[in-house]
Amino acid sequence: MELHIVHYKTSLGSLANAVNSNQSDALAVLGFFFEITSSDNEDLEPILSQLDDVHYANSTDLVSLSSNFSLKSILPDFHGHQAYHRYSGSLTTPNCLEVVVWTVFENTIGISEHQLSMLREIFETEEGETPEKLLYDNYRPLQDLQSRSITTSTFHWSYEEELNTGPSQWAQHFQACGGNRQSPIDIPNEDDVQYAENLGFIKFCGYEEMRVHTITNNGHSLQVNIRGNFYISGGGLGTRYQAAQFHFHWAKTSNRGSEHTFDGSAFPMELHIVHFKEEYGSVTEALNHPDGLAVLGFMFKVSSTDSESYDVILHNSSGIAYYGESSNTSFIRLFQLLPIKQENLHFFRYNGSLTTPPCTEAVIWTVFTDPVSISEKQLEELRHLHHIMRPSIPVTYGTIESNYRPVQRLNGRQVLKNFQFSAASRTLSAGIMLSIVICISFWITKNH
Repeated sequence: MELHIVHYKTSLGSLANAVNSNQSDALAVLGFFFEITSSDNEDLEPILSQLDDVHYANSTDLVSLSSNFSLKSILPDFHGHQAYHRYSGSLTTPNCLEVVVWTVFENTIGISEHQLSMLREIFETEEGETPEKLLYDNYRPLQDLQSRSITTSTFHWSYEEELNTGPSQWAQHFQACGGNRQSPIDIPNEDDVQYAENLGFIKFCGYEEMRVHTITNNGHSLQVNIRGNFYISGGGLGTRYQAAQFHFHWAKTSNRGSEHTFDGSAFPMELHIVHFKEEYGSVTEALNHPDGLAVLGFMFKVSSTDSESYDVILHNSSGIAYYGESSNTSFIRLFQLLPIKQENLHFFRYNGSLTTPPCTEAVIWTVFTDPVSISEKQLEELRHLHHIMRPSIPVTYGTIESNYRPVQRLNGRQVLKNFQFSAASRTLSAGIMLSIVICISFWITKNH
């Protein structure tokens, strides 16, 4: 479905004057697309609940919407950035006068199949007219662009600062990217991070077996889309979060590449597993809530041998070497992609954002301390992916050599941890205790 909001130029005084003015900019029409959602869009109810009063064509009843109805409430949440396309056109119904400046937005509105069926039950015929005919298929076919041009507000962001589209430019085009809860961050020295006993440990449900994934080159990373009901819970999350996709961040060389850093130290790569809060139903809806997403971050270390687990993914990378290409794989055990120790994993916790535009501040971050192993050869395979579409002949330029966002200011946010002592701390503590015992024993022996 598509929504049109019609505006007339104020200097023309009325809609009728604007339509008859023959001015090419007399009307400004905003176009919004709808997408199917699994649940009803409650914001549409003030309109849909009045359909019985306009069941037939040319109904003369004046329908009053709720006094607190807001037109803005049914529009998309732009998350700080409006992506739209602009062109000069016409009314899409007779007499098709060419007096419209069209603005068509990329952000969509949700509507359920049930709510669409309600619209399909109104009539294009008047009451009592026979035969009655339902109102549907009320769209005009596409028209030829002719010599007209289309302009766009869309900012095609990248990680390349020299193109003025890199991370330092994001906030100029995506308001949220300049917010106070941005990610990634430099996680302080663990000794300076507060232990939170209530966090406990993350529980993984279904991670031992995941089937039917689509591996995609999205132009910024290698992304694996997850199908099925796989969840995480516990770990202080309060409820279940469903897995949606995972992707990777790396750099040109292995001295860095992770987005998060530990006390200033970077890792060669970072894996992000994105989950949405189950009650929100989708990533799109979850982005409207500060606790909408739970993202797990895993660091990598370089090993001398290939990781068999990551060969399953990288085996398909040649078929997705260029932006927009996808490949299917029938079976992946997500557990095999994580650290060897599956239970009682140590992690840091903080509230943050997406690390890519629109940088929405809707993420509960869980960043684990135990790294995953991968070889230098396997990292090189990822660095050979391209951020451009496949050309007619293979090329070596346009590769995704670095796709990490620099760390952002903590801005007073609290970072917590679910462990009291790291392995190193326990070893140090044991050493200190042993030294104390030896000193006491020496003192007793000396004085007796």
